[in-house]
Amino acid sequence: FWVSIPRLYTYNGVNGADAKLYITAEKNCTGTIQDRYGNYSQNFNVTTGKPTIIDLPAVWFYEGSFETIELKGAYIQSSDSIQVVLRIAGTSKVYEMTNILPLQSLGSDYMVMAYAYGANSVTRSNSQFMVLGVEDGTQVDVTPSQQSILGTLPTTFTITLNKGETYLYQGDRDLDLTGSIIHAKNCKKIVVYSGAEQTFTPIACPTAGGANLLIEQSTPTNTLGTAFLLTPAPNMEKELLKVLATQNNTNVYVNGVLVAILNKGGSYEDYFSIPTIIKTNKPVITAYFGVGFCTNSQAYGGPFMVLVTPLEQAIKSSTIIAIASPPGVRKQYVQIHVRTKDKDLSFMNEQNIGSKFKTFPTHPEYAYAQIELDSGAYTIKNANGFTAEVSANSIKTFTIASHGYSAGSLLNKSNQYASVNGNSSNLQKEFLFCPMQAVNFEAVRQDTVFSKVFWHFDDGSIDSGNVVNKTFKDTGCHQVQMISYYS
Repeated sequence: FWVSIPRLYTYNGVNGADAKLYITAEKNCTGTIQDRYGNYSQNFNVTTGKPTIIDLPAVWFYEGSFETIELKGAYIQSSDSIQVVLRIAGTSKVYEMTNILPLQSLGSDYMVMAYAYGANSVTRSNSQFMVLGVEDGTQVDVTPSQQSILGTLPTTFTITLNKGETYLYQGDRDLDLTGSIIHAKNCKKIVVYSGAEQTFTPIACPTAGGANLLIEQSTPTNTLGTAFLLTPAPNMEKELLKVLATQNNTNVYVNGVLVAILNKGGSYEDYFSIPTIIKTNKPVITAYFGVGFCTNSQAYGGPFMVLVTPLEQAIKSSTIIAIASPPGVRKQYVQIHVRTKDKDLSFMNEQNIGSKFKTFPTHPEYAYAQIELDSGAYTIKNANGFTAEVSANSIKTFTIASHGYSAGSLLNKSNQYASVNGNSSNLQKEFLFCPMQAVNFEAVRQDTVFSKVFWHFDDGSIDSGNVVNKTFKDTGCHQVQMISYYS
């Protein structure tokens, strides 16, 4: 894993800001976290079923200038598979959490999901994204969707990152960087964080300070999906959903109703108050934002951001963390989504939780469970797959504390892969061919038959079928995306 800490609005080095890693594993293991040059190094042990908590040093907080190269990345390695969650706290009332993706799940192409809403002329909102290099000499093309806080215009520019180096771009006041495009050349991998240094939401309480930082580690564009299940937190009247198109002519359906047709970089947002299903005809990025609520100028919960796992990337096992006694937080929940026929296959800490599920009101073939959590680690399993999000906020108390994060995505499906000229490939594998040489692509799945397969090539062409042939005219690195459907 590679990890870094984006900029926090409330951080000044002394006001209680901190960052922690929560590490869990299904088997006892050991590991190390260190910066590139070994100036900081810490060994750790992980015991099955218990989170190991690591405090990150203050020197890793982003205090540098915008749009400059900083050495703020750290590398995590372990003796066995682990799951890593980053918690960032600006003050006792401002914090967020995100899953950290392992190195093999990173990619070269990303599109930014962010949010910006300035509540009034006094407060401000600054969306941002940060790029972290994991290989030396990585050239990255950055195409921001909005002008930066330093006045940089939204045109493509190139930066070069070495291993462990970061670059932070922040939008000008109240400008939303959603739709920004980040591309690492020569198929090199990078880490991308997105969100906001500080933002409000339209129904939060600006006069009561109802703001929060937003942070999520972005997933590569070749691991996106077309179907998403969302449920609002039990103590929230409504939440905000946002869908970002990665291709032109993307149809967005909410609970079976066509609500938008988007071009690449366009987004749709609306509130939802019931369990909701989003479906699209092309891969999209979907997020939901906890908005908190306001009563008599008092804020109950602040904004948080969760990148929603598509059904195509459903996981079979994940360990989530409910942090111990976060200041101001009174309720922590996990929202779990499954196919209704699979609900009785659901377990939490080895206890069957099938009876806790209810069906979606508009799509009864799907079911959801909302379970309140005490502090600790919870391992969720379902043999046929699930998606889940963790959320926390205050209730019946004056505070703005909140956070949310996804339980994870299966970004590398071992039972589904593309065969390239007879050579198997799952995710992010490279093959070498000569220009004008015909390349054969075949979609393979071990447990069922595809109903439809589409192949998207980086010259804009699209082909369909289990087996296709493609000739590349230009030298260089070409990316191919296989999108498959099955019953």
